[in-house]
Amino acid sequence: MMILLALAALAPAEPLARPAPPAIGSETVVPTGLDVPRPATRPCIVELFAEREFAGEARVPIAYRPPADCPGPWAKIVFEGDLHVTAGEQYDRTGFVTIAGVNLFTGTTMEPRQALAPRWHVERDVTDYAATLAAPQPGEATLTNYVDARYTGRLFWSGRLLFYPADAATPAPRVPDWIEPLATAPAKIDAQTPAVTRTLTFPRNVERLMIDVLAQPQAEDEFWWLCQPDPAGTPPADPQQRGCGAPFREAEVLIDGKLAGIAAAYPWIYTGGVNPRMWSLTPAVEALDLPPTRLDLTPFAALVNDGQPHAVSLRIVGASRYFFAMGTLLAWRDAGRAVVGGALDANTLASARVALTGTPAPAAADRFAETLTTATRDGRAVGHVDTSHGRVTTSVDYRFRFRNRQRGAPGGGEIDQDSAVDTRREIRGPDGITRHQVAERFPLFVAIESHAVGPDQVSDTHFRQGLTRVETTTAAGRTHRRTTALLVEPRVHMVVPPSGRRDAKVQATTVTTTRVMDDAAGCYDRTVTVTDNRVAAVREECPLPRRR
Repeated sequence: MMILLALAALAPAEPLARPAPPAIGSETVVPTGLDVPRPATRPCIVELFAEREFAGEARVPIAYRPPADCPGPWAKIVFEGDLHVTAGEQYDRTGFVTIAGVNLFTGTTMEPRQALAPRWHVERDVTDYAATLAAPQPGEATLTNYVDARYTGRLFWSGRLLFYPADAATPAPRVPDWIEPLATAPAKIDAQTPAVTRTLTFPRNVERLMIDVLAQPQAEDEFWWLCQPDPAGTPPADPQQRGCGAPFREAEVLIDGKLAGIAAAYPWIYTGGVNPRMWSLTPAVEALDLPPTRLDLTPFAALVNDGQPHAVSLRIVGASRYFFAMGTLLAWRDAGRAVVGGALDANTLASARVALTGTPAPAAADRFAETLTTATRDGRAVGHVDTSHGRVTTSVDYRFRFRNRQRGAPGGGEIDQDSAVDTRREIRGPDGITRHQVAERFPLFVAIESHAVGPDQVSDTHFRQGLTRVETTTAAGRTHRRTTALLVEPRVHMVVPPSGRRDAKVQATTVTTTRVMDDAAGCYDRTVTVTDNRVAAVREECPLPRRR
């Protein structure tokens, strides 16, 4: 089964789902990324919650029922949501949708600006959660929003699931047979509760094991990439200058207290981050739809097949204030054997080694003029399972390199950060060897300069955030490669008079690029330029892929 799953990845790929281009001059929200590709079959739609205002902290209950007209198996299941925020002022907010504790969607919202009242659409492929969605389940939607005399923006949201029946052209994929969340709702991880843990008994015939991990930073941790320790060892009086440790975060999964999987933190920037004027139409990478990271725990499958309870934990390394965290375990079972034996053969996984150096500013002992933070990690887990179709050995290798350099100067400073994450999986079974590699880069650059011009304060912000992912699968002598590159680069020039930011004169330009090159599905390349809250240019091109 392991090798068949990998070979399926080398089958003809689905066409790239290209979002409609924004109209020149429009005030349309312009996110990065592609839409979810859909089968040609007619979907059955299950409404989870009709459009409604989300106000306060109330959780909206969902009485989920699977579609009567589409009993399954399904070729694909897609979550869709439509949101809008009224004109006014408001913070960015976080929304969750869960069914039986399984995270179907997490995302943050746009912030209104002056007369702008943006509407946007989100969608996510949730086919792998079919086992949960095959039966009636309770669920809930959460989007905490506070409205008062100052913060007047009101948030509205609707959500639904689309079930696409399988047919000869689009058969149902092999999905997990067993799904369990670590908690029934997003867990708050902080100093008092450093991890979310669930003890459970697994099926005894697990042959493939994964976990979907999402760790969303909040409060000071939202800006973990600009954190600095306190040079003098005590926090300064100004809370904005308070140290929050090294500018490094990662999520770790443990089984019975032993490290089993690691997810590097992507530097998500919500639409209120750094300078909200940058995000009026162009949110940062993944800001509106925060995807989970899937970790392969298959080397540990034999360990949990013993019929005994096992504690699975999700913790955040370096958290200063708090994170919202969710984990969903996914198991594929061996239909031909009630008990699958095997062993964990090797495990060298360890937390990243973090090093930080800093030079205090000469005129202020409670601040750094420059810091350099680096982190490295190399680790491997290997395990085998003796299935009904033979022995299958899985090895997962992690290689991680991280750098964050911060330079401070009177009136501004800059941050130059980069993460290189390389995950390699090898599956050896009776049908041969399959190799899958994911190489990711998370570059981030922020430069801010501020100075006085007469009575006014002039500030310039240059921001650049990217995500590059190269996925390569090799099986049976065939190789499939897919490269995804996302980039958002805003520049904002502000002249703030003595009366304050409400009367500021702002010039802003943001360039956002989505580029996908797939050996089987072709390519997509779109660059959108937004100037002063209007779409100024849309460029479409598709360069030939370059082989290294």
